[in-house]
Amino acid sequence: MCVKIVLTTSKVDYNNLMKIILIIITILNLSSFAKQPPIKIATHYSPPWSNGDCTGAEIDIIKAAFKIESIEIECVYYSYGRLVKCFKSGHSEFSTPITRVDGDSVHAYYSDSFHKYSDVVLSYSDKKITLNDFKGKRILAYQGASEYLGEDYRAATKMARSYVESSDREGQIELLQKKRVDYIIGEVNLLMFLAKKSNVPTKVYANLVLKKWDIRSASHKEELMKKFNSGLKKLKENGTVDKIYQQYHIIK
Repeated sequence: MCVKIVLTTSKVDYNNLMKIILIIITILNLSSFAKQPPIKIATHYSPPWSNGDCTGAEIDIIKAAFKIESIEIECVYYSYGRLVKCFKSGHSEFSTPITRVDGDSVHAYYSDSFHKYSDVVLSYSDKKITLNDFKGKRILAYQGASEYLGEDYRAATKMARSYVESSDREGQIELLQKKRVDYIIGEVNLLMFLAKKSNVPTKVYANLVLKKWDIRSASHKEELMKKFNSGLKKLKENGTVDKIYQQYHIIK
């Protein structure tokens, strides 16, 4: 008796097996390109640098630099004191801005330079001054100014009629407008932005530049900072950084 062997079933199984293998390969390839969760950028409210809604000159540059490396970001906002504390304790993977004084103490990895921060004395007078002009004046500075601006600054504030530090930047502008203080101390772009936002017609003037900051973004992760700096370099080369500064009217 002859027995006819039919291989149709085996052929079908082979085809199905190949389809399954192709599906698995496709899934693996897609997973390699799967969207990574955004990294958290720890920052603080300081328009026009960081506007409180994950925009601003500083934040837009960070966002664009990371985008080149296929990394998305989201922002977490702190007071500056809290920002530094969280960074030093290792609770934030990428923080901005961080001074060298704060970052060096925890061996931070820094961004290449792109910030243009300058601390100034601001008032309604257009008269240029020196630290000696602090004598007898009412001065309101940002929180931590006496720590960051050096011994000569601290000595000058002791001659003032009153000297107060506050984290409320908008409050600085308000008290200056009400003539409750004579000078306010802070970052020139931030104070100018808030003064313009207040819609008070009286013009404010930067009477004295106290410090031009070498300030950076910082991370505890070396590889993450390398990726950021790679993207930042390309933004500098193609003119994007300058365009963003122009968009936000940054004073260099």
